[in-house]
Amino acid sequence: MTKAIHMLRQLVFVYRTRGISSCIRIIYRELVRSILEKLCGIRWVRTKIFNFHLLLDLKDRGICRTLWLFGERELDHKWIMDRTVKHGSRILDIGANIGYYVLIEANLVGSSGQIVAVEPSPTNIDLLRKNIQLNGLDQVTVVEGAVSNSGGIQKFFLAEESNLNTFHREILEIRNNLKGELDVQVFTVRELTKLYGSFDY
Repeated sequence: MTKAIHMLRQLVFVYRTRGISSCIRIIYRELVRSILEKLCGIRWVRTKIFNFHLLLDLKDRGICRTLWLFGERELDHKWIMDRTVKHGSRILDIGANIGYYVLIEANLVGSSGQIVAVEPSPTNIDLLRKNIQLNGLDQVTVVEGAVSNSGGIQKFFLAEESNLNTFHREILEIRNNLKGELDVQVFTVRELTKLYGSFDY
């Protein structure tokens, strides 16, 4: 019963903030997800976002769920990037996750630009690499690791939602969504600049 109430509250919120068409879309997409995941045993789906394709994990309740349901995310950030990132730019993407921003950035910098995408979660890195390959991006370099104010090896904590991973265990414990932990290679921005050159963004 509480799950049904939670879903109803979410629908009311979507109706108030995005309108009836978004409510209809998420009901339809949730129904399709249930059929794909529970009846067909499908976990990975390819969907079109803007002018690129993304492979999404139907089990992820984070960014993949948002993109599956709405087909977009953080449009204010995209709006800023569309107006500031120039063709041929070099971008350091810290916490590249599954590649949502990497693909937006790649479209903006073009083949003459470069993106260094840093991501510590092995699951995210796997999906990030698949999404880069799916879209035929040669200007993206994936770095397995995290970025902080000092280098070395640090404990990194994984959340149930793929985009909420953090160095801060207590945050996930408070939210009750701690999934696991691992040791990750950590770089400073200065170290990455020495390895890959300077960045515009």
